Amino acid sequence: MFSDRIDHATCGILTLDIQGHILKTNQTFTQFIAYTKQQIEGEHIEMLLNNANRFFFHSFIYPKLRTEGTIYEAHMTLTKRDGKEIDIMFNARLFDTDDGQFIDCVILPMEIRIQHEHELRLVNQKLQDTLEEKTELHNALEKKQQELVELNEQLKILASYDPLTNLYNRRVFVDHLSQAIDDFHDNKKTFSLCIIDIDFFKQVNDHYGHGYGDEVLKSLALTMRNFFGDNAIVARFGGEEFVVLIPDTDEDEALAITANLRETIRHETWNEINLTISIGIATMTKDDIADTLMSRADFSLYESKRNGRNRETANVKPDLT
Repeated sequence: MFSDRIDHATCGILTLDIQGHILKTNQTFTQFIAYTKQQIEGEHIEMLLNNANRFFFHSFIYPKLRTEGTIYEAHMTLTKRDGKEIDIMFNARLFDTDDGQFIDCVILPMEIRIQHEHELRLVNQKLQDTLEEKTELHNALEKKQQELVELNEQLKILASYDPLTNLYNRRVFVDHLSQAIDDFHDNKKTFSLCIIDIDFFKQVNDHYGHGYGDEVLKSLALTMRNFFGDNAIVARFGGEEFVVLIPDTDEDEALAITANLRETIRHETWNEINLTISIGIATMTKDDIADTLMSRADFSLYESKRNGRNRETANVKPDLT
């Protein structure tokens, strides 16, 4: 039961069940509406609401209580026993108890009447505006997310590929080389590293211009991509120098593959020039690290050039004397 202190509080207090029936009220509330406790307790709250307020109660108050558990300073109009209306400020909280769900409400009269129909329009307009704003924000977010995905893809391409030849760049090749070395030590998967250099490429640039030289580099890159397909990692290492990582190949197999590549390039049509390449090969051993493997391939390339170019040489060790 309500104590005398609560019964005579300066605000109206009532408790509803979850269906909206009035279970308890204090004396102050009954004075606001000119009913006795016996006349309203057990009745539905709708008996005090006009049609507009019933709509507001069921479309706003109940949903908000069920989702958030509280209502603060909602403006409503109650219909008194004599048919007159009283504007109130409505506060409520939903409680879960062992006996079920209950809604405790605090009612305060308002000095200035608020026309409920106007408030309903404002509430509905606000809900509509919020929905439209949410839709716009959602669409804008999706657009920005798509732009970010596309930008990330572009950045990934820029970070991974040589812009001229569309081959892997040096950084990506070094990553693949490191992974191949780990696979060799962990799983005994052998591989060969090849360094390829275009013979007398400086003369091409000097005689035909750098624009023509760039076209040669792009054409050579396309030839190597078509030649190796998915069976090797091909990258531009810088200038007219390319590197290839050929998996599952020993020295003899690497020599045979690169000889075939060299002949393929030599017999292709390169407009006004005859294009040949020199190749240095290093096959991975248990004593190698990335630097020693690159060094042997580099010295092998130097040996190919020293012996007349347009040839492949494998596993020449650096002369440290």
